Amino acid sequence: MIRSRARVFLRGALAALLVAGTSGAAFALDGAPAATAAEKKTIPAVSLPGSDGKSHDLKALTAEGPVFFYFIKDGCPVNEPIVKYMNRVAQAYDGKVKFVGVLFGDEATYKKWNERHKVPYTVLFDAKKEAIKGFGVGKSPESILVGKGGDVLVHWKGVSGGVIAEMSTAMAKAAAIEPVKVDTAGAPDEARQG
Repeated sequence: MIRSRARVFLRGALAALLVAGTSGAAFALDGAPAATAAEKKTIPAVSLPGSDGKSHDLKALTAEGPVFFYFIKDGCPVNEPIVKYMNRVAQAYDGKVKFVGVLFGDEATYKKWNERHKVPYTVLFDAKKEAIKGFGVGKSPESILVGKGGDVLVHWKGVSGGVIAEMSTAMAKAAAIEPVKVDTAGAPDEARQG
């Protein structure tokens, strides 16, 4: 009886440690625990046209500091109500962390999408899924924080109020600044993807 209780306790303690050690902010691109230095993932070597009329080399974007990539699919019923929260994240870190949208589509798709959302950041057009596949993105919305120089720091799958708080903390750490409070009122309690 005592051994049985001890086993149950140990299993519970082990499970708690595993959960605590693998929160959303500690996951790498494939959902596994964050990579060791030898396994680190880096930004794919891709250049994409942007909503600002320029071509953007993803790695070059990280030359001056961290970059937050937000992956978007037009018409995704899960992503549509999330855009306003991501706009708030972009505005909160404006001038501190470069915020870049990556849209599955072309310029015409972007124009239709942006008529509804009026985003305050550059959006790259990834009609051939070069960046999407290169980063290992599967669904919308997903977000990836890349450090200065191109190492992937964190990959979030889905968005919720808690995930936005994690994003803010990670972005502040990458930029070596204090976290900015982002309004998450009305955001989902659980991270969702379409």
